[in-house]
This record gives sequence, C-alpha cells and structure tokens, in this order.
Amino acid sequence: MLRFVICEVLREGHLEVVEAANAPSALRYLETTDNVDLMFTDVNMPGAIDGVDLARAVTKDFPEMTVIVTSGRPPPVPFPEVRFIPKPYVAYDVLETINVALQSRPPR
Repeated sequence: MLRFVICEVLREGHLEVVEAANAPSALRYLETTDNVDLMFTDVNMPGAIDGVDLARAVTKDFPEMTVIVTSGRPPPVPFPEVRFIPKPYVAYDVLETINVALQSRPPR
C-alpha cells in the first residue's frame, strides 16, 4: 500500500515511475534500459535480495544512478553513495528530496 501511495505522489510530481515488486525484477529492468536516473527502494523487500543488497548492486553496476533507500529502522550499513530517508516519511518530502537529487545530477 505504501508503495502505491508514494508512486502516485511521484507521478503527481511529474516524474516517470517504474515499479518493481522485488529486487530481481528491478535489476532485470535496469539491465534493459539506460534512461533511469534514480532508484528509490525500501530496505524490506520480498525475496532473497533486500533493498540494501539491491542498492549495493545498483551502485556497483550503475554508478551514475542516484540511489535512495528508506526504512523504519536505523540506517543500514552506511555507504556514502546512497542517500537514506527514515520512515515514517511524508510522501511530499520524498518527492522534494528526489527532485533535489535529480537537479543536482550532472547532465547526461
């Protein structure tokens, strides 16, 4: 339910959103396209790969991509190339954080 809400807020903020139900499907999608600028993921994900492992894989394989991780628990093992948003969060604050992150990226 939370994924649905945040995706709707991001779409209302005029962002193109692609949803993935789990880490393997997110990685498969990223391997098929080169137009993803940012990934927002939760630490808790269904399946064997959690959001931390997904973030590690993405920062390794797609170093130009901005990665933001969220969790209701303290930040996972820190790695500086990943931003963290604690839960509970206000969806519009996430939208603002994403917009700022996208604006600060170097142009392609």
